[in-house]
Amino acid sequence: MAEKKHPRKKKVELPSGPEAFKKMIDIYPPAFFPPEEELEDEVEEKQKWEDEQEVSISQKTISYRDVSEDQEIEAQAYDIEETESQTQIKQIKDVEPERYTKYQPFKFNKNKTKKESYKPERKINYIFIFLAALMIGAILWYVGFKIMPKATVTIQTKKDIITFDSLVLMDTSVSKPDAERKVLPAQLLVFKESQSGEFAATGKSQNGAKAKGTITIYNNYNALPQILVATTRFVSEKGLVFRLDSRTIVPGAITKDGKLEPSAIIATVTAEKAGAEYNIGASKFQIPGFQGSPKYEKFYAVSEKAFTGGGALESKYVTAEDLKNAEKVLGDKLFTLFDNDQTTKIPQGFKLLDSAKIVKIDNIQIDAKAGDTKDKFNVTLGGQTKVIVFSEAALITIIKETLKPTLIAGTNFYQEPEINYQNIKADFDKGTISVKILADFRTHYEIDDTEFKKELNNKSVPEAMKLIQSNSYIDKAQINLWPAWNSRIPQNTNRISIVVD
Repeated sequence: MAEKKHPRKKKVELPSGPEAFKKMIDIYPPAFFPPEEELEDEVEEKQKWEDEQEVSISQKTISYRDVSEDQEIEAQAYDIEETESQTQIKQIKDVEPERYTKYQPFKFNKNKTKKESYKPERKINYIFIFLAALMIGAILWYVGFKIMPKATVTIQTKKDIITFDSLVLMDTSVSKPDAERKVLPAQLLVFKESQSGEFAATGKSQNGAKAKGTITIYNNYNALPQILVATTRFVSEKGLVFRLDSRTIVPGAITKDGKLEPSAIIATVTAEKAGAEYNIGASKFQIPGFQGSPKYEKFYAVSEKAFTGGGALESKYVTAEDLKNAEKVLGDKLFTLFDNDQTTKIPQGFKLLDSAKIVKIDNIQIDAKAGDTKDKFNVTLGGQTKVIVFSEAALITIIKETLKPTLIAGTNFYQEPEINYQNIKADFDKGTISVKILADFRTHYEIDDTEFKKELNNKSVPEAMKLIQSNSYIDKAQINLWPAWNSRIPQNTNRISIVVD
């Protein structure tokens, strides 16, 4: 036969007697207890089971079932004499009949071998909860009233204006500012730029176009120079006539080791007539005006490049308006480059006055003149701009040094002034600018933040305002505290901000 196990529960010490038993019945309703006959059998059977297990039982565990809720409950009690239990049950039946008869009798569960789990009743440690709440409250109070609070004190001090009205010289020849002489170092900057472009000729001719070319004229006749007037004729090997564009002086030949060596000069010629046949290649030319004299063989010309521009149909030529427009287009581009130089190439912090710059166009190259038969022509413009610049910060510094003796005790400059430049005279030969400076410098009373914070810390708003108003140099003040519940300026000066307006 399998060994029976009886579950054990923790003993509950109850005082003996009817009154104690009545209290137990209040906890465990009397209907849970079986009738007298069944109770006797159950007690004897339980006693036998305990004897077989050789376990001293001082406690009886009674299992019962709640019929209405179908839940198994365990009841514990000390051994009570049989006759006394019956008497007590009857007394309770008479006193609480409804409560007693509400439940059905119960029996021991003989087949139950698994030990029931028991969860002891937990007691709430109110002292621990109180101490924890007290500690959390202290931490929150410290954070909320000592760490989080901050104060912003905005102060408006009394202000004044000092005016500077005097001449100042910016000089490129000095290296250090001189407040007494009111002389400031300056720099002369030169920016060079050039622009080139190809332009179309707009003039039209119905008579055809004349070819043009370049020739080299030689003098192998004597050591004397020879003057050739404009329109002097030169005849090519093919018999085509070209005329000299301008008066030309051919230098005399050179005598070397008893021998005469020819001299030469380059000149331009234009075909006598229009036509494409005048677009000849390299050729040799004679001067028909010397024909019949020794000069005819000793004066000659040679072309190395082909002549161009000749045509029998409608042709284009360069007009004076074409040249003017070309110069304007390139001039505008050139001035744009100069403006860009003044923006990007002037050192940072330096100021340029409009009257302290000069622009000069010193190079103009055009490969055509008005009336030239050409479809296109090229123009190149070159120039430079000169500027004298100075440091405005250095100017403000020497003005402040000049005005310092006039400051009221305890005051100092604040905010940068607006400077008005008048009567500007630039001398680029000397590298100087003479200018009249008119400026208003604002002054206010200075406040030592560190000492002022020490005076304000841990004071209430009324106390702090009273302290602030006691200073004659303060016009207005405002104190802002954070968080909203904070009513005093923080003791920690790092949490105090002083804003001087």
